[in-house]
Amino acid sequence: MSLDVQAFQIFEQEGQGAVVFRVGRHARRNERVQATYLTPPRGTGARLADRQHQFERAVGWHLRVLRRAIGPRKLQLQRAAVRRGVETARLVAPSRLVTVPNGVALPAPSPRMGPLRAGARLSPDDLVVGCVARLSPEKGLDDLLRAAALLRPRWPRLVVLVVGDAPTASQHPEELRRLAASLGLGTSVRFCGYQPDAARLCAEFDIQVVCSRAEPCGLATLEAMAQGRPLVATASGGSPELVDDGVEGFLVPPQDPGRLAGRLECLLDSPGLRREMGRRGRARVLRDFGLDLMVERTEAVYRLALEGAGG
Repeated sequence: MSLDVQAFQIFEQEGQGAVVFRVGRHARRNERVQATYLTPPRGTGARLADRQHQFERAVGWHLRVLRRAIGPRKLQLQRAAVRRGVETARLVAPSRLVTVPNGVALPAPSPRMGPLRAGARLSPDDLVVGCVARLSPEKGLDDLLRAAALLRPRWPRLVVLVVGDAPTASQHPEELRRLAASLGLGTSVRFCGYQPDAARLCAEFDIQVVCSRAEPCGLATLEAMAQGRPLVATASGGSPELVDDGVEGFLVPPQDPGRLAGRLECLLDSPGLRREMGRRGRARVLRDFGLDLMVERTEAVYRLALEGAGG
């Protein structure tokens, strides 16, 4: 029996209800739908994953509709935290859940001196803390700016590069610029806008920061690790599934600029620690989060679905 396995990404920007409707419509027309991806609605994150009533309110209605639409088929999850939330809320039988983490290609290491540093007129002696993120409040960039202000007296040549743009009509970028000015950061902070090759450009950072209040899947984290860069990330969302505290980088509580500054200072003080954590991060991507491994895991889900369908 030949089976066309159809995959859908749930809870993306087109709207939760719209995606569920699309999956259900396809399921009614084609009984061969077998695998459905599930990622959390923006802003739920791991902070809801272990709190049954909040998680169920956030995703439960859509899952219940989806469950009726897809029948006995599989749900493929990107994060263990989401799986825990779905299991805790008893929305879907655990036997129907499969977790397949994100994966990234492992590139050849890119040079530390490149177009991003050149555009900002930085020298090899300048230490760079970088962040690749959408300029939205949930990304916690205001915490990064406040941490930079705490570090500046001791590290006057430290530069923070923020790579990313904002949703249409958002006022948040201007709010961040006003905050940077009020903190006296001046040219210590550069907003670089959208960059088409951010995954490669993060090699120009000495340290990468992920300061989100609820980080969904941590693709920027994996890209930095693949480039051999140490991280300071908030212990929220998917980051603790990617970074072991003190191994590939440091984890800090969200919305705590003081702790963020302290961990950054540990790395700024020690080039050797930066190199070692970067080496470990690259090795972990190769071992656990490679693109080929993600493809293999996804194919395994499809094979299970095919076997369950009698194919």
